[in-house]
Amino acid sequence: MTPNRSTQPQARRAAALAAGAALFLTTAAAYLPVRDAGYIWDDDSYITTNATLWTPGGLGRIWSDFRATPQYYPLVFTTFWIEYRLWGLNPLGYHAVNVVLHACSALLLWRVLRRLELPGAWVIAAVFAVHPVHVESVAWVTERKNVLSGLMYLVAAWSYLRFDPGLLRSDAPARNPAFYVPALFAFCLALVSKTVTGTLPAALLLLAWWKKGRLALRDAAPMLPMFAAAVVMSRITVATEKYHVRTVDLDLGLTFIDRVLLAGRAAWFYASKLIWPRNLAFSYEKWRIDSTAWWQWVFPAALVLVVAGLWLARHRIGRGPLAAALFFVGTLFPALGFVDVYPFRYSWVADHFQYLASIGPIAAVIAAAAIVARRIHRLAAMAPAVGLLATLAALTYAQCGIYRDQESLWTDTIRKNPTGWMAHENLGGYLARQGRFDEARFHFERAAALNPDRSRSSSHEAFAAMTAGDYSRAIELFEREQSEVGDTPFIQVNLGLCRMELGQYEAALRHFDTAIAMRAEHAPAWFHRGRLLFRLKRPIEAEAALERALQHDRTNVEAYRLIARLLAARGQLDAAAKQLDEALVVKPNDVATLHDSAMLLARRGHVSEALARARRAMTIAPQSGDAHRLLGMLLLQSGDAAAGIEALRRAAELSPTDVDARYNLAAALSAAGRTDEAVRWCREVLSIAPNDADAAALLAELSLRAVGATTRATP
Repeated sequence: MTPNRSTQPQARRAAALAAGAALFLTTAAAYLPVRDAGYIWDDDSYITTNATLWTPGGLGRIWSDFRATPQYYPLVFTTFWIEYRLWGLNPLGYHAVNVVLHACSALLLWRVLRRLELPGAWVIAAVFAVHPVHVESVAWVTERKNVLSGLMYLVAAWSYLRFDPGLLRSDAPARNPAFYVPALFAFCLALVSKTVTGTLPAALLLLAWWKKGRLALRDAAPMLPMFAAAVVMSRITVATEKYHVRTVDLDLGLTFIDRVLLAGRAAWFYASKLIWPRNLAFSYEKWRIDSTAWWQWVFPAALVLVVAGLWLARHRIGRGPLAAALFFVGTLFPALGFVDVYPFRYSWVADHFQYLASIGPIAAVIAAAAIVARRIHRLAAMAPAVGLLATLAALTYAQCGIYRDQESLWTDTIRKNPTGWMAHENLGGYLARQGRFDEARFHFERAAALNPDRSRSSSHEAFAAMTAGDYSRAIELFEREQSEVGDTPFIQVNLGLCRMELGQYEAALRHFDTAIAMRAEHAPAWFHRGRLLFRLKRPIEAEAALERALQHDRTNVEAYRLIARLLAARGQLDAAAKQLDEALVVKPNDVATLHDSAMLLARRGHVSEALARARRAMTIAPQSGDAHRLLGMLLLQSGDAAAGIEALRRAAELSPTDVDARYNLAAALSAAGRTDEAVRWCREVLSIAPNDADAAALLAELSLRAVGATTRATP
């Protein structure tokens, strides 16, 4: 039976919807691990310490002030501004949006390729969606730049091809003006998300040459506003990168010849990672560019030979392979070394640089495979495609795991690039903040040994000295760095921290104040100033400084905790609870905050809620003596003496010097009439703290009770 002609479009639409849903869901499944990912590296300056997201007038400054954000990509920060109002600083929301944007880009790429009548369009889009080389762009929140600009780039391309079908076919229908303004608008949105998208008009002309074999003025004329917008935005980006991001300070030491060698090698590097995505790293080894080494000339020479060969073979194999190669190199061009970008300080290459450029090689290879596959059985042709996509999706799923947190990211980077000083420096900083000073010192020392920039090595050595507790040596090294690279708020804060540990409190305050004078929004300076004032029992000044710290960094849970303690000390228990609740929104599994929150809830009479938070803290940190002690005290308060005693006993086992756990255990045992056990724990307290008056008094009471019991037992 012949299908009704009216049902055929419906069937095609249903098939297209099913294919689109499959593409979206495949992408989402491959990136499922990002649900557990947090913030990494410079996510702080983009989100967690980016005051434009929460201060009055922040949205206006995002668009009007080139220096308000780390880079002038206002549409990116506008999306962050909106999301902050939806889910605050919960990283899950930001990661989910990145995945959705990437999946939408894959869907749109599929539709663009269908319009280009490219064989294997869906598979090309699916490979783009789940290729592990793009994990860096999707799982790193900061790279919202890539996924957002990529989507706008493809919207602009799709709209322009709808506007001018004649770009692809000489016999096409007339232009459709309704799509011209949307194409220009989407292109401008792409530019204010990431300037690399300025290559789109050149890419469209390349498509026209591929399809028709020639270019005409008619093809290029409507693109003149796009070229003009790209030039303007590129100049803005170059200026802000140079003087705000400070690429002007980069001393890369590259001649023009060096840059040619670098470009050739980088292009082949990116192609190799597409073909064989093994050992993908957040930061790769920084190659030594040497124009006297003959083998380094092989890379640019081979690139030229390949392009020339594709040009000569265009009549035999078609213009498609050459167009794909030119698209790849042209889209990569801003990251090939001819323009200085700040990541070149650490490495000449990065996975996220080839987000859009990768479309060219992927399309060429898959389209060629699809043409070959047409000659064989459909099911036999599908098997390799399914196998390829399953393999790539599995690799992407695994690669997402390294973006879970700072420790997993930098540990993986060091494993794959042991010579990368930047990873050692960042891992050392993370470990130091966790109190793991011996491990941190090792990484700071490695960073100092590996970094060829001696001005940074003083900083690394200083951190190593700090983690070793040698604060006088650390001061000497930070002052050396001061003389080598100039004074910075960063140096002043670290000098203040060293003097704080040495008990030189007034000198420490002066360092923090100097840092604030240099940069009023420097959150660490305000925080450590507040922390020191808290220690000095100057509560009003401490609270003011800590509030200023939170204005500039909403993720500092310790600042919330200290303010809560100050408020609780004044009897403002509800306000203190609000501070702790805000801290738990930022970091739901922070054990110290859960501890303080449980204590405050108990103080306010909410014992059942306090118990719930104490149990949560113990689940997160089962080896924490503090967590078991708190739970024990709350269980006793709730009337469950047996469970309370066991929790306190476990706390004492986990913390050999915890006097409070032992004293409270002794008191609970005494109340339960278990005198002999209570005496033993009292004696343990006094062996640790011989002058503990409470333990001595309890022991005396227990001794009298024992004597009385003996007397009563005598006939």
